[in-house]
Amino acid sequence: MSRIAAALFVLLAASAASGNGRPAETSTIQFGPNDTIAAGTTFGMVVSHDGGATWFWTCEDALGYGGEYDPAFAYASSGALFSTSFRGLMRTEDNCSVEPSTPLGARFATAVTRGPDNALYVALAEPANTMAMTPGDTGIYKSTDDGQTFPLAAMPSPIGTWWYSLVVAPSDPQRVYVTGFRVELGVRELKAFRSTDGGATYQPMSTSGLAASPSSAMLIAGVSAQDPDLVYARVTFQDNAPNNDALFRSTDAGATWTPIFAHATSLTALVRQNGDLVVANRYAEAWISRAPSHGAAWEPLAGAPHINCLAENSAGAVYACTQNYAPSDETRDDAGIMTSTDLATWTPVLKFQNIAGPIACPVGTLQRAICVDDAQRWCMMRRQFGIVADPTGCPSLVDGPLDDAAIEMPPARTGGCCDTNREPSFALVWLVAVLGWHRRRSSQRSR
Repeated sequence: MSRIAAALFVLLAASAASGNGRPAETSTIQFGPNDTIAAGTTFGMVVSHDGGATWFWTCEDALGYGGEYDPAFAYASSGALFSTSFRGLMRTEDNCSVEPSTPLGARFATAVTRGPDNALYVALAEPANTMAMTPGDTGIYKSTDDGQTFPLAAMPSPIGTWWYSLVVAPSDPQRVYVTGFRVELGVRELKAFRSTDGGATYQPMSTSGLAASPSSAMLIAGVSAQDPDLVYARVTFQDNAPNNDALFRSTDAGATWTPIFAHATSLTALVRQNGDLVVANRYAEAWISRAPSHGAAWEPLAGAPHINCLAENSAGAVYACTQNYAPSDETRDDAGIMTSTDLATWTPVLKFQNIAGPIACPVGTLQRAICVDDAQRWCMMRRQFGIVADPTGCPSLVDGPLDDAAIEMPPARTGGCCDTNREPSFALVWLVAVLGWHRRRSSQRSR
């Protein structure tokens, strides 16, 4: 193979597997029934049905999104997986056929979550389209039949609102928190609401005292598992600085807020089932506030990996999005997900190089056509990551293994993740929504 051809292959592989110019990393972790885990990454989604022992991959296009957008995921009690996308709220039973949720159509969904009573909530941020004569939709919809119907809806904020986070209190399925923003008269205003009647109505929460800048986002970091009034919010871009986050606590369901932690980095936060709070960043720094301190006292956690998201399963094990690849050994964890039961010792769960293959699907499904057969995306990703498994019989396009220098590693981006800690790329995604580009993409993909 010529050097030009080899270089072209490397560029194509980097484009397909590194996440549209972003570093290859995990962005979200979602737990499903029967030891199922779905992890969003910058190169698609990986799924495990055995608690993380084995992982399989699907590409972004099969899920209905792309670019720098990171979707939210939520499992229904039936095992169906829902995700937000340009094409609406997507639903899949088998990760092979992924289609828009019929009741909501193709309206742009930005947040989805499941409550302790298995009710499914989804937040829409569909802009008005004067050319198509559609009014837009910023409703919060609720389903009690695993997404078959969404009979309950409320619109706490006018058209033009973008929803960031949507959380149901673990101890009270009637308590729902939602946050976002809306640009009014050229000013970006934070929006925060709570429901005490299971999403039938919403009342505004206070945003005063949050020390937010014009660029800030407010995200619900979590709600106490014992007290639905005890809620935590993460505010980004403090003082208009890109890496300056803070954590706030409210003991009265968002009526007032108290600052409890701040750091000159982009943070991710976890409210644990036992009442502990954990905060971490990408620089191998982590802190814990042990119950019942509720953020009044903090201590550092030694030995933390480089964390950009946190999640906890029903057994109380903490999972973290970590750095599988990085420019240097000092910033590399050699795993995309790690787990800990004591926050002192961390064990790899997902290594990109150990992905077992693409999700096996029959001919004619989106997963098979787009992720496997189309341009051999799986084979390029396999080559780039040095994946040993080869269930599809990939051709040898390049002689010899690719070294670290061939793997595209741009500087790590800032921002949170993992459901309530996620902060999507506003500039790109909002422009996409406003221009209706997501509709054109869905039309093109369906051809």
